[in-house]
Amino acid sequence: MTGKERILRAIRLEQPDRVPVFCQLSIGYVLLNTGIAPSEFLFTNSGYIDGLIRAYSDCGFDAILINNYHDKNPANPQRIQRIEKTEAAEIIHWKDGRRTVCPFDDDPYEINVPEKPDIETFSPDALDPETVPPDHYFQPIIEIKQRVGGQMAVVGEIACPFSCFMNTFGFEQALTALLTEPKKVREILQRFTGMQLRNALKQASLGIDLLNISSPYAGNGFISGTHYQEFVLPHIKLIIDEMKLRDMPTMIHTCGSIMDRMDFMIETGVTGIECMDPPPLGDGKLAETKRKYGDRIFLKGNIDSVNVLLNGSIDQIRKNVIETMRAGAPGGGYILSTSCSVAPRVPQDNLKLLVEIACKYPGVSKIGKSEVPL
Repeated sequence: MTGKERILRAIRLEQPDRVPVFCQLSIGYVLLNTGIAPSEFLFTNSGYIDGLIRAYSDCGFDAILINNYHDKNPANPQRIQRIEKTEAAEIIHWKDGRRTVCPFDDDPYEINVPEKPDIETFSPDALDPETVPPDHYFQPIIEIKQRVGGQMAVVGEIACPFSCFMNTFGFEQALTALLTEPKKVREILQRFTGMQLRNALKQASLGIDLLNISSPYAGNGFISGTHYQEFVLPHIKLIIDEMKLRDMPTMIHTCGSIMDRMDFMIETGVTGIECMDPPPLGDGKLAETKRKYGDRIFLKGNIDSVNVLLNGSIDQIRKNVIETMRAGAPGGGYILSTSCSVAPRVPQDNLKLLVEIACKYPGVSKIGKSEVPL
């Protein structure tokens, strides 16, 4: 069975030949384990595509995630004045005066970032809901499908409209506006929903196998369940409803504590859910979630990338992985994964260990405890 077939069976709540393995790799992890220059990976399609394929393939994962959030315009090389290299990062000096710091082991960040727009004076009409990303944005999907799409599931991604809102206006202003400007917030979210829907429709037309809706700011560390129902649920649901019409499975990625809003997340009609962060990162309870919702959604998670895969011993990792498989795998509909993205300095051998364990105990999805003694 190919990795793609394995993932698709799990999505359909079926039992593959073994538990599929698929973690989201952080930018820092890809850079450290491929040697690709940050400026190449972040701002060119060729570097980005090569980096993703190498990093995910080297781990032996069954799927590859394309979460493309940095502009890879083909004109970028002509827009760069110079690239300054330090011990810790590349610093891109753009001809328009911007500077982007690109660490060798972390996400990039801008220096002298412009102020966020003032939501009180901002007009929602400034956002065109018909906007579709340019063609070069979708090129990684096309090329990655051509190169590995027969063997690995290709997972696309969009940002949750609420995430767009938070990133556009800044966390403090955005969260305050939920209380002071709820009507305007809803108008803005409607426009972001239109934009992200068109992004999703284009990705679906290119043949992705699964659409991930990245919603990291919707856990109870950011907003209440009431605000989730008002500002997150209806907009995600609209996108998911459209994907269902095209037989495109969906997954919601929400970090932190989510157990108090799991019912709301499932109300969106989503096909599956990740991260279910375990303590201390969140309140994820994989076994409980499996018992309560396993006949309705597939689950992906929930190994602690830092406390287990980065800082744990091999024996501790092995024990945690087996316990996680016992909780999530019986009956099918489960993908073994870290709860959120892989910490940059997790050793590659520790990620390969996940695949090794999944291969060693292929019957865990059918038998459970009796097949995987600790």
